Amino acid sequence: MRWIVFVSLILGAGCSAAATAEQPSTEQSATASEARALAAAAGAAVHVDLVELEANLVTFAARLSPAAAPTLVVRYIANTGGSGVARRDACEQGARSGGAWAEGTQVRKLDARGASCVGWSLVAGPGEQSWVRDEYLSTERPPARVAAPSQPAPAPHPAIPPRDQSQMFVFGTAPPGSFVAVYVGNRFCEAALADPVVGLWGTDIGPGDLCDPRLGEPFVFAIDGSLAHASAALTWAPSATAEVALTP
Repeated sequence: MRWIVFVSLILGAGCSAAATAEQPSTEQSATASEARALAAAAGAAVHVDLVELEANLVTFAARLSPAAAPTLVVRYIANTGGSGVARRDACEQGARSGGAWAEGTQVRKLDARGASCVGWSLVAGPGEQSWVRDEYLSTERPPARVAAPSQPAPAPHPAIPPRDQSQMFVFGTAPPGSFVAVYVGNRFCEAALADPVVGLWGTDIGPGDLCDPRLGEPFVFAIDGSLAHASAALTWAPSATAEVALTP
């Protein structure tokens, strides 16, 4: 009997020990599972952060890439003969948008192309953007044009009034300082004073004069009130010119 009780006590103690040994093992297993779960969650978070960082790096690199932004190249308006270029909002000759850029203006060439814009470039300059023909863009600033010194305006020639075609001009020589009277058809017409040094004189005879001359009527001259001798016989004709020397 006592043996049975002893065995029972030994078996009971063993069961208690086994139970006691199993309890820490279960707690340790639960702790390990939680640690693995936390590690997995942390790893996932780190993976997400790395993916986001990689995306940000790609975006940043794209922004730094020359293909992501227009290439700005300095150019100068040139080869226009000093007239400059009109601003245009399209790569067409007739697409003027108003205003112009003078020769030598610095612009920045934008990296823009179109199938229909061969020979043109889009540039940014003072005021706005504009399309400009490539032939008017230069890598070097053109030399400043030196204005030619202004020439003084020539003095105007004195205006010569047109001659009245109804008049006949008669001139000649007479004694210096003498008084010359002119008659046509025996009617008094005009008087002239001979130059006091060389004796030159002259006058126009026409329909507005007192004698109202007629075509072909003869001239008669007087010097200081006396009939004068003429070197040639003259008759009146409109727009004619005649020279005669008079002597007393």
